[in-house]
Amino acid sequence: QVQPAVAALLAELAAWQAGVRAQLDRCSGRTHQRKQQTLSRLLRVRHLIRKHEHTRMDLAQLAAHASYSPCHLIRSYREVFGETPAEYASRLRAERALKLVLETRMPVCEITEAVGFESQSAFCRAFKNTYGMTTSQARHRFDDARATPQAA
Repeated sequence: QVQPAVAALLAELAAWQAGVRAQLDRCSGRTHQRKQQTLSRLLRVRHLIRKHEHTRMDLAQLAAHASYSPCHLIRSYREVFGETPAEYASRLRAERALKLVLETRMPVCEITEAVGFESQSAFCRAFKNTYGMTTSQARHRFDDARATPQAA
């Protein structure tokens, strides 16, 4: 009999494998080996973006790491992941900002710096455009949700 935790882990692994297969199918290349090489290059770029989440990596640097031209990198990346490298970096930054807003009591000015915005007004505008509410509205909703007991 499989333990629930092991079963959940196996299900997660299967979902991950299916995702990788789908990404591999979307890669350019005539052979399976070429598709694997393409995916490897694009995953390297994705890793670099995550690794350097506190700084903005230049598109030319990312392209050089993948041995692609900037235009080819953008096109290939979008075909496989459904977004450009810049959109991915922006999404990660927005997710990090939301986590800091909801899970800490850091002032907005500190969050602005922590996620790499040059001004607080630009951060607040981007946050509202992304999540449809201000940082204080998000904190209030999260606090209210935590305070409300969940029905069993």
